[in-house]
Amino acid sequence: MRNFYIELDKIHEMPVGNGVLDLGCGVGAVSSPFAENGWNVVAVDLKKERLSKINFNAEIHCENLNTFLERDKRQFPIIIASYVLPFLGKEYKKALEMIYSKLPAGGIFIGTFFGERDAWAKDTPHYFHNREQALADLSKYKILNFQEIDAILPCYNGELKNWHIFEFIVKKI
Repeated sequence: MRNFYIELDKIHEMPVGNGVLDLGCGVGAVSSPFAENGWNVVAVDLKKERLSKINFNAEIHCENLNTFLERDKRQFPIIIASYVLPFLGKEYKKALEMIYSKLPAGGIFIGTFFGERDAWAKDTPHYFHNREQALADLSKYKILNFQEIDAILPCYNGELKNWHIFEFIVKKI
């Protein structure tokens, strides 16, 4: 699992503030390093059982991420949407627009898109990108890190599958 806190620190792109919004947070693995370094984490996920496994102090919301984004009026210097946007299907565009609006200038967006060669692309309602589509969806931002991964790797349950993903760190300009 990538440690985005360390990556932002290394490239000297840590934004001002101390709020992290982790959308589709699961057990909080991506936002945990931020919490350990004094950042206030707001964790949003649909699954109570995942949220109950978060082992750091966080403001927890068990709800749909688009519903949360519509309801909550705060801005966040860092927003994480790791491995969640593709599960929104066509609703991912709405989420992208709301994420953009929730970031102040200089805010950081960390996320993942599924690629068109992903094993799930054949028979699921998820949304899949090719490289050009992924970059187009990030065109409002300055790209700090953009990685395309196409490899057989384990899923959360340990089963192997072909992952084709685009992981990114971008900055609102």
